[in-house]
Amino acid sequence: MPNTLTGLVLFVALLVPGFLHIGIRKRLRPTRNPTAFQEVSETAVMGILSTTGALALFAIIQSIAPTVDIRLLIESPRTYVASHAALVFAWGIGILVLATVAASTAAFLINNWDPHSSTVSSWWVLFDKWWDPTTTDRHVGCVLDDGGWIEGTLGSFNMSADDSPERDLILVEPKYRAPDAEDVTSRQGAACVSAQNIVALFVTYAPRRADATSSEAAVADRPEEVAVRQPSDHGPPSVERTDAESPAPDPV
Repeated sequence: MPNTLTGLVLFVALLVPGFLHIGIRKRLRPTRNPTAFQEVSETAVMGILSTTGALALFAIIQSIAPTVDIRLLIESPRTYVASHAALVFAWGIGILVLATVAASTAAFLINNWDPHSSTVSSWWVLFDKWWDPTTTDRHVGCVLDDGGWIEGTLGSFNMSADDSPERDLILVEPKYRAPDAEDVTSRQGAACVSAQNIVALFVTYAPRRADATSSEAAVADRPEEVAVRQPSDHGPPSVERTDAESPAPDPV
């Protein structure tokens, strides 16, 4: 660990791009819980790589239009910083910002890669990988451990890559059937369902209504029966509607 204020500032500045990179990746895609060593290593490596790239660009700029005497800065850093504090501070902030932008960009680019199935949860495959957000809504039905049933349009789910019972999903405009009951009750708003209470989970990719703008605004009627074909490696399973709720013919 650094034992001077300057060393501490440089140490923290070096880690900032790595921390931001990991934070963005965790928000954009499912990630498994790494060990402390793995997370620190990834943070340090990304910080070093992004800062090295920013310093390389700084060196190129100084070779074209020099504003900082790099030789004196290396040979007598205290003396040079004391006499050119504003210039060095401005370039330091610029290098940190550039390194942070580079690390953030890398996080967004990595998010576009198709993750391996071993690194994601079954929920993410069902709710994200096989889902086309432009044309369909995700209608979810859950058999509960007490014999009840709940269904609704998926509003949100825990993106953790670990298939753990300590996670929840949110259903919009839910319909609930209590254990040993025959009637299904429609509820307004939303419901939070814990994974530890789910015995089986069914997903229907229902076509989105033309006037809907979000899953919260459009709750499609659940088909009574659907036939799900084997999904391909790069897309959602195709769904054939076989429900008996199609409009009846006009009477003669």
